[in-house]
Amino acid sequence: MDESTSRELEKNVVACLIKNPNVFTKYSDLEPKHFYSSFERDVFDLFKSEVSNLNGKEFSKASFLLKIKNAKLSNNYNIDSETLLKNAIEFAPSPNELGSLISDILLNYKTREINIVLNTAKDWINKNSSKKNHKSVAKLSDGLSSELLNINNLGQDSDVKNLSDGLASIEDRILNPQPISGFKSSKALY
Repeated sequence: MDESTSRELEKNVVACLIKNPNVFTKYSDLEPKHFYSSFERDVFDLFKSEVSNLNGKEFSKASFLLKIKNAKLSNNYNIDSETLLKNAIEFAPSPNELGSLISDILLNYKTREINIVLNTAKDWINKNSSKKNHKSVAKLSDGLSSELLNINNLGQDSDVKNLSDGLASIEDRILNPQPISGFKSSKALY
C-alpha cells in the first residue's frame, strides 16, 4: 500500500474513533505503533490517552480538537490540524466499517515489520562472510519466524483462526454458494 493510501486509511480510522469514541473499547488493542503516518499516530496516541483517562466523564470532541490545536502537531496535508480533523470527522466512515479498516492498518503494520526483518536479512547476506556466524543467523531466523507467525492472527476475522480454517471456509462457500438477491448470472439472462 502506498504512503498516501495508508495515510488516508489511518485518517479515516482516527476520525471515526473521534466521532464515535464509544466504540474504542472494542478496538483498544490498537496501538500508536500500528500507524505509519506520524500525524495520525500522534493524534491517535492523544485520543487513546484522552479516552483512557475519562474516569466516567463524557468525551468532548471540541475539547479534544483544542488539545490537538495546542499540541501543534505537524502534518503533510498543507492545512492546520484542527481543520483537517474537523473535515475528517465530518466525513468519517461508519463505525460498522471500522473493524475492516483497522484490520487493514494492522496488516500494513505487519507488512512493514516483515519488510524490516527481510531488509535486515538482505543486509546480513551482503556482509563480508567473516562477520557471519551461527548466532546472527539464528537471531535473524527467529525474528523472521516470529513476524510470520504473528501476521497469522493479526487483523483476521474472529471466525478464521488460521490459514487452514480460512481455506475450509472459502471451499465451503465455493461448494455451497448462497444466492445474492437481485443478482442474475450471465446464464440466467439468456
